[in-house]
Amino acid sequence: MLLVIKKYGFLLFTLLLCFNSLGQTNNKTIENTKETEKSYDSILLSYDSVLLKDKTFNGKIKDFDDSSQDAYTQQLKQINSIYFNSQDYQKAINTYIRSIIIQRTNYDKGSFSFSHLGWHLIEVGNSLFRLNDYRLAEYPFQLALKAFSFEQNKAGYEGVVTSLNNIGLCRLSLNNPRGALSVFTRTNTLSNILGESQRMFISKVYMSMCYTEMGNYSLSISLLTDSSNIKLVEKDCALDLFRLQHLGKNYMAEGKTEFALNTYKYIANVDAKPETFINICDACLTLSKYYYSIKDFSSAKAYGHRAESILNSFYDLNLQTKFDKILYKIYKDENNFQKALKYFESFNENNNYLNTIKIHEFIKDYNKKIEKIAISNEIEKIDGDRKRAESEKANQQRLSFFMIIITILILVIIFTGKGFEPKIQLIKDFFEKISFSEKMISTVVFLFYFILFYYFFTPVIHTFEIQQLCFIIRILPGLIAFFTLSFLILLMIYAEKKFLIISEENKYKIFIYFLIALFTLTILFESILFITFDLFSLNFLLSMSLIVLASFIVPFYALILVVERLLIKHMESMSKILTDNLAQTKQSFVPKEDSITILSEKTRGKVTFSVKDLIAIEAQGNYCMFYIMRKQVVVQKLLHTTMKSLEAQLSPYPQIVRCHKSFLVNIHQVSHVMGNSRGYTLHFSGDIDQIPISRGYQKNIMNIIQEFKEKL
Repeated sequence: MLLVIKKYGFLLFTLLLCFNSLGQTNNKTIENTKETEKSYDSILLSYDSVLLKDKTFNGKIKDFDDSSQDAYTQQLKQINSIYFNSQDYQKAINTYIRSIIIQRTNYDKGSFSFSHLGWHLIEVGNSLFRLNDYRLAEYPFQLALKAFSFEQNKAGYEGVVTSLNNIGLCRLSLNNPRGALSVFTRTNTLSNILGESQRMFISKVYMSMCYTEMGNYSLSISLLTDSSNIKLVEKDCALDLFRLQHLGKNYMAEGKTEFALNTYKYIANVDAKPETFINICDACLTLSKYYYSIKDFSSAKAYGHRAESILNSFYDLNLQTKFDKILYKIYKDENNFQKALKYFESFNENNNYLNTIKIHEFIKDYNKKIEKIAISNEIEKIDGDRKRAESEKANQQRLSFFMIIITILILVIIFTGKGFEPKIQLIKDFFEKISFSEKMISTVVFLFYFILFYYFFTPVIHTFEIQQLCFIIRILPGLIAFFTLSFLILLMIYAEKKFLIISEENKYKIFIYFLIALFTLTILFESILFITFDLFSLNFLLSMSLIVLASFIVPFYALILVVERLLIKHMESMSKILTDNLAQTKQSFVPKEDSITILSEKTRGKVTFSVKDLIAIEAQGNYCMFYIMRKQVVVQKLLHTTMKSLEAQLSPYPQIVRCHKSFLVNIHQVSHVMGNSRGYTLHFSGDIDQIPISRGYQKNIMNIIQEFKEKL
């Protein structure tokens, strides 16, 4: 058993090695085909690779080492049948080749003929060519060319020429005359080397056919009338009549009608033989149609009856039907209705018979296609299920990752709800301050973000089906999310301007309502989209909800981080400027020794202090706390009064300003200003806590500090 495995393993290895080294021989004939062969792809797959791919078909190949050689051949034939039924013809041809190799090697006791394999492949290609599948037919012809190339003898060289001619005919049939011409030129060169007169002759005819398709009729005619080429075959043989037929076609195409007619007349008058009667009848049909077109009914009838007499000896139903039709038309135009009726009945009978044959062939072909489709659908279903499972698995991994992130972010929102108010305001203020062009750029960035996010993250259950949709449909979920967000933002802006008043206490609630509306509308619109494609279920809805939530939460947090970073840099810069301005003001400003007394509104209490010593005043319910510097010590005084009353009494002193709803400060007592994402804070040299500057008072404070500096 081991020796058998080694023997056939070596054979397959040698075969693949030879196929891969094709074109490297020094033989003169093979060198002549080298340029053509370079254009061919590497055909035979490696032994291990093919076995691996074959194993996907329901375990047809389980253990080749334990199988006999005949059993292996049968298994390959079964696999070939599966490939053929699934319309994977190239794989079918490959497995067919392997079964031939093993079978012939077994019969020949270890020897193998590449020529034998080549002619098998020529037959396969011819079958496909007859089915008009020229593109696929070229594949076995290419394989045959490679096989014949290893037979360095006359039989091998003849096989090379045949393979090349067939490849050229495939290309010519595929409307690629230039590609075919390069191949036929090679076959002509090889035929000259081999001294094969018939192959030299037919190569020239094929070359002329290429020039005809390219519209170069004069060059085609010169090749067909070359006396040295005409002498290569017997006069009036099938090949010679084939040349003359093509010559007549070129004369007619170039406008040389008399030359064309004389050529066809010559063919029509040749004695009919089994191998030439079709050429003669074709020439008669061409002449009959031509003379009928110019109303020369006598000549048209003569050639019609000439063909009719030939077909009495060599019957061909298709040709007979064509001549019945032309003779019917001739006699009808001559008003010879009796003869016309005869040929009409014959034409009708023969045509019906041809149609019946075609119908039977169609039904037979249809049944085969139905069987192939069923097998192909089963294989596609298995492959589709595998791809679907892989897509779902990968998608679920991505969604699981985002589920963890979203869970964490939602927990942060729940347990730090109040901390979101300044962050929401932060984002709002940021977008209000940037320019229109920057807003447009941000809009485009968000548009691309949503498109990409929803393109790569799809709901589970129907991931594979969604991935098969066209690109426009794939980006619709992202567009829905983007336009829903844009609509709600514009609606909020309009509402704030017209009728909606948002207090500090309601900002967080408004944000939550906004998020709920955004989430609900997006889910609604996307559900409608997927329902139209019949892609919807409970699990699908749950996973889609997760994706929608992630698409909004993740960029929201990212935006907060970016905006905070930008604002921190801006505020740090502004804080330094404000601190420098305050330092210059304090150095140059000489405070007045004004003393002021503030009376309580409901009690007899009062507070007296020098204006220059006042640090700040803080509102504490119905009372106000005064922070006064006395002998380098901060003294606190509590008085029953209101901030509104204090603002009025201290209005003559511009250095005392409102920086917060709960604070009045003396600008000249501020030591420095600090800024962060929450805003600016004022710091003092005494034992007093920092005091925040509300966003509504920031601009006023900055203007006052700037005015003091300018007055210096």
